[in-house]
Amino acid sequence: MSSATTIQSLPNELLIAIAAAAQLGCGVNEPINSRPEWILSHFCRRFRHVIIAAPALWSNLSICLNHVQQRERLEEIFKLFLRRSIPLNVAVSLRILSPAADATNVLADWLSQIVPEFNRVQSLSVALESNRDDLAGEFVPLCHLAAPNLLHVDIAIISTSRSSLPTRRCPVELFSFGAPKLSSVRMRGFFPFPTPTWISSPTRLELDNVGRLLDGDDIHYLSIVMQPLALVYLRLDLSEVLFVPADQIRIPSLKFLSVTVDDGDGQYLQKIVNLFDCTALTEFTFVGTHGDQIMWLLDMPYLRSSYPLLHTLSFINTEQPRCHCASSGIVVPTRTHFSEIPLFPALSSLVLINQCFTSYLLREIFSTRAMPWPCLKMLTLSLEFSLEYGSGDVRRTLRDTIRHSSQTIPKLRLCRTLFFLAEGQEGGVDVEVFDPEETVKRFRVVDD
Repeated sequence: MSSATTIQSLPNELLIAIAAAAQLGCGVNEPINSRPEWILSHFCRRFRHVIIAAPALWSNLSICLNHVQQRERLEEIFKLFLRRSIPLNVAVSLRILSPAADATNVLADWLSQIVPEFNRVQSLSVALESNRDDLAGEFVPLCHLAAPNLLHVDIAIISTSRSSLPTRRCPVELFSFGAPKLSSVRMRGFFPFPTPTWISSPTRLELDNVGRLLDGDDIHYLSIVMQPLALVYLRLDLSEVLFVPADQIRIPSLKFLSVTVDDGDGQYLQKIVNLFDCTALTEFTFVGTHGDQIMWLLDMPYLRSSYPLLHTLSFINTEQPRCHCASSGIVVPTRTHFSEIPLFPALSSLVLINQCFTSYLLREIFSTRAMPWPCLKMLTLSLEFSLEYGSGDVRRTLRDTIRHSSQTIPKLRLCRTLFFLAEGQEGGVDVEVFDPEETVKRFRVVDD
């Protein structure tokens, strides 16, 4: 029996199932002309007839432009996907990885094509490789638009290095006629302005890699999270925000908060901690911190805000080259306040990744004078990327702490650089090795 005869004899449902199974192995950003539904539709007439008539197979619309010469061909295929997916809702992914000057307005043209069908768009992902400062114009087709079924938005300027990013980031206006079902918004290199009416809908919001703001833009930027919000997860880049308002950011529903910070003055972290009033918060992550800033935070006599449920506090440095604080004459503050009431009374997990002055921090954390977090159950430490960070000092401090501290030592999660305890434990202390790369990767501001 020939293969043609075999395919002719198969029921339509089985052919559709074969195509659907092939799709399971596709990545989110699989090029549209390499997707199995496209390839199988050209395999034979029988497959083509059945697959074209199955809208569910065409509901993932993904374009990746690597060279401007591909543009016309990809646009033709994209239109076919859009037409064949009717009447179902679709996921749209547009990636423009050609920063050449003649790629200008490609994104605006592609967005214009989906505007007539935007009531069917459930997910929109846009990734743009560019160093232009005037990218807001690319999103004009989405300004005065309703998105009644949109659930997820991810818009990003991408790069493999900070130096190739635009010098400032763009406020963009999106969906001014409403997006009532929107649950997740991720914007890297952009932020919505004016503050949209739909901002109260999402439970997850990520505003990252904001970069340099124009005069006054920091006020508009912060106004986004000053609204009544239903957020559970917030990731916010404050590294270029010079204005810290007196009014607090109150989000009663928030459980996870990640803030990218600047290497500001000694009181900088204190100001950021006091900026938020999130009584349900369970995880608080700072990205871009330095050890001396953390020491200043430890020395706070009290907090303006209350974090009664906070159980995980993380300080992560992701950028290279590593800081040179230890060799630049920076003085580590001496802790002078030893309140019997800990800053975060429920804290059970502390994470320190690539922090300078880690040895100082360890001595204070396990100080016999007043341990800042008596309920601490786990301490995660990594100096994975730089041996010159003083990993030898940290190892010695850990040994001394384990052997001589009168405090209960929590479980230790250590990178391989710091893992020195034979068979994973010494003196009854539970120790495990972990790979910090996955944690660091989550908080990097540039894409590979």
